[in-house]
Amino acid sequence: MTADPQSSASRTDRSVSGRGGEPVDDSVGEEPSTSEERPSTPNVPASEPPSADRSSNGGIDVHPTGHWKGVTAIGLLLSGIAIASAIPTIAIAPLPGLLLGAAVGLGYVVYGTVSSRPQPTLEVTRSLSTNRASVGTDVVVTTTITNTGERMLPDVRIVDGVPAELTVVDGSPRGGGPLRPGEHITLEYTVTTRRGTHEFGRAEAILRDLTGTTEVVASLSSDDESTLTGTPSFVPLPGAPLRSHLRRETGRLESDSGGSGIEFYATRQYRPGDPMRRIDWNRYARTGALTTLDFREERSVTVVIVLDLRAPAYVRAEKSGLHAVDHGIDATGRLFATLLDDGERVGIGAATPRAELWLKPGIGNDHRSRAESLLASHPALSPRPPETAFRVQYGTKQLRKRLPSDAQVLLVSPLTDDTIVTLARRLEVYGNPVSVLSPDVTAADTPGQIVGQAERTVRITHLRQYGVPVIDWDTDRSLAGAITTAARGGDSR
Repeated sequence: MTADPQSSASRTDRSVSGRGGEPVDDSVGEEPSTSEERPSTPNVPASEPPSADRSSNGGIDVHPTGHWKGVTAIGLLLSGIAIASAIPTIAIAPLPGLLLGAAVGLGYVVYGTVSSRPQPTLEVTRSLSTNRASVGTDVVVTTTITNTGERMLPDVRIVDGVPAELTVVDGSPRGGGPLRPGEHITLEYTVTTRRGTHEFGRAEAILRDLTGTTEVVASLSSDDESTLTGTPSFVPLPGAPLRSHLRRETGRLESDSGGSGIEFYATRQYRPGDPMRRIDWNRYARTGALTTLDFREERSVTVVIVLDLRAPAYVRAEKSGLHAVDHGIDATGRLFATLLDDGERVGIGAATPRAELWLKPGIGNDHRSRAESLLASHPALSPRPPETAFRVQYGTKQLRKRLPSDAQVLLVSPLTDDTIVTLARRLEVYGNPVSVLSPDVTAADTPGQIVGQAERTVRITHLRQYGVPVIDWDTDRSLAGAITTAARGGDSR
């Protein structure tokens, strides 16, 4: 995605709206870049007047720009030549012209030296269209910087403190222009919500005087609430990828034993105590023998959704897009809500080297609330990949300790390496049926990406050969559509 690094034109009220479409660099662990260098913000020296930090809760940094060094040198040179020309024996050039040139150059320098530097008398207010949104939702941020002082600020440039994990998809967090007393600059831009809580930082202001000889850099804080929390969606889906019944109409997993139900299973000899409504009266009328009808019994199932939170799962198709873990967590919320609404016992676990993530299988609205809280704030769900490696033997052991013996496992993983395939096979061998939902965020723009895509396809094939159902979910399509297609026996892609 390309972006316009320039701020937009000012409005009639001299406010400036930043709509340049400039995204913030969301590289893991990096700070967002700006067109200005980020200077240090030391504490205000004791010699500074109180008004110097009037609107800034951070520090300020004052330094010369050096823009007029050349003018100073030329002015001094012309002055020297003029002095030399005043001596008749060494006259070089007409004296009046030299004196005029020297006076103009030195006049600019003297003005820039004696003029007062601009004071950061700025107030920042920031508002978000919502402070809590589902992952992938666009949120509009409006930041207003007002000159609360009594002097005009001839050159103000602003860069808002966008969290490093958020991507600007419309507008720009930068703006600038002159500010008279009481005037303001308004920045309006849109960010895409990512999972977790993201706190907006201080806005940085760069102020220059009319001559551009002095530059003041100030860090400005806002008293408004400036946090955005991204939560997974808990909107139910039309089905869930369970081992024996991918598209379930009744919310129950059909068993292989007879009992009460709606689908005929078998007949057997009547036993005292059998309900009268289950006696085969037609056969009794023909043969005089009492027989009992058995139906395929339906029972609730226990499903544990296991998220792949290892470092290899933090992959994305493009730098500005959501990574596979974000897609997986959002899918987990929707699958959890679907299973819970269908009356199943649902829990959540994870394959992660970080702090253990576990929610015991349960039912009910209180259980849903616990799941929402866990997926929104658990430390294992960091937007940054873990620094330690996942040991499959230890990870399998930890999951087996938690998994109920009759639980099915729904593994949510992009299948980017063989380790996660090993984990799925081991859980299957130990008696917990495994199904896989695999968000595909691979790209095919480079030879390396093409190889990675092919290797993932091989892993999906191997899992299916082992008897593990896999839904290959193209994240550009809806999750509900991928599940429905897979349930009908088609290619989920």
